[in-house]
Amino acid sequence: MSTRLFAAVTTLAALFVGNAADAQLFLEGPPTSVTGVVALADFDSDPGSDVCFQPEYTLQCSGNLFFLQSATIDLADFVGQNVKLEMFNPFVSCPTFEVTAVIETLPAALDLCGTPEGLGCAWRVRSSPGGISQHFLFASITPGFAPLAPEKGSFLLGSPFLTVATTVSVDAEGAAFDLFTPGDAALIGLDVWLQAARRDVGPIVAPFALSNSVCFEVVGFVFVCHQPDC
Repeated sequence: MSTRLFAAVTTLAALFVGNAADAQLFLEGPPTSVTGVVALADFDSDPGSDVCFQPEYTLQCSGNLFFLQSATIDLADFVGQNVKLEMFNPFVSCPTFEVTAVIETLPAALDLCGTPEGLGCAWRVRSSPGGISQHFLFASITPGFAPLAPEKGSFLLGSPFLTVATTVSVDAEGAAFDLFTPGDAALIGLDVWLQAARRDVGPIVAPFALSNSVCFEVVGFVFVCHQPDC
């Protein structure tokens, strides 16, 4: 699984070399949702994201591609928390969304543990919640943002992305995908984004919901490979 993952994302990286991402036009649209860890927007590290104005909030592993504000909810209360946000875009050309509700019981979540940034290290991603459920794991070498229906959420991976694995789980803790980073120095500097889709398949089949995104950069050989514990 890991060899396939890194061979595929390396191929994706080659496709992106020399190709700037196309500008996106965010039109005022219907309600949507997104799952992720609320974070403070960092314009100092990415000044190119200074669009229209500087909203205060975004999500971790979102690449400063979209931003969050709310006239009714204090988003500061949720910084660092993985939550589902119901929202809509009230602007013609600004990628800033108005949050109308925060849901703390997640329909889908993705946790990353171990040392994915270290060459030769094992790591794991866990898709939850559990129960009789089906899980898909996706990967890309760029972040993205593509809103779907409110109940399904938003893709947070850049196109193209690939399906790394899929499984059906009956584990109460969800589905674990065990991976490792090959000891190939050519991978140093590679950025990887991961996202999961999850649904109940028993006793009732439910719609898929998209999880938060997790991300990392391969930095090279590390002193200690921490064992996955999620």
